[in-house]
Amino acid sequence: MSKQPIEDIDDDEVVICSNCGREAETTNNFCTYCGTKLRNYVLLCPNCWNKVSVDDNYCGICGKSLSKTPNKRSDAKRFVPANSPVVSSVYPEAVNIAETVKTPGIILDIDQGIFEFSGKSVPEDAAKFYEPILAWIDAFVQDQPLAKSVVVFRLGYFNTTTSKIILGIVQKLAKIKKEVIIRWYYSQEDEEMQEYGEVLEEITRLKFEMYPTATEDEE
Repeated sequence: MSKQPIEDIDDDEVVICSNCGREAETTNNFCTYCGTKLRNYVLLCPNCWNKVSVDDNYCGICGKSLSKTPNKRSDAKRFVPANSPVVSSVYPEAVNIAETVKTPGIILDIDQGIFEFSGKSVPEDAAKFYEPILAWIDAFVQDQPLAKSVVVFRLGYFNTTTSKIILGIVQKLAKIKKEVIIRWYYSQEDEEMQEYGEVLEEITRLKFEMYPTATEDEE
């Protein structure tokens, strides 16, 4: 793993805050959003987020050129802290996030073949919460390691911002050429949740299996 202090990072390289996951200016010593000190960064491929060496010209996993590209930050070398959730959650390592009152439980485990979102999703900053999840899924879609993937959405409620992120996730999964099945659970009295699953199916043309669940009164 390649590490270097922030003062050695070039201007066309990208720094990600270990606490909030937001991009920070390379000239800053602290994140301007949350105040976290910016130091001890590891170098990742900007395409697949594989850990690479500072001397590498190409990524050993995806073949991405790692040459510096000033004024095009999306292709620049990307530094993130070694203890960052953005790093620890990235494929191929499994993601296992416990459910809270505002955020869903999420399991993304290739070895176990489990891909599940469950609970409620009303995070204060949905973009921050889902950023490492989207990065993991991007790498998963690129690699397409499984002949068949079953992704379970068992969300009782989610806000508008989360609905857009879910759409983005399903659209990413639709790029997989191998078989993908979405299992969409919804309360049998929640027509909006049912209809949203049907809309996603129509938009992406993925196979959706719809599972109405009983209300608490009926259980």
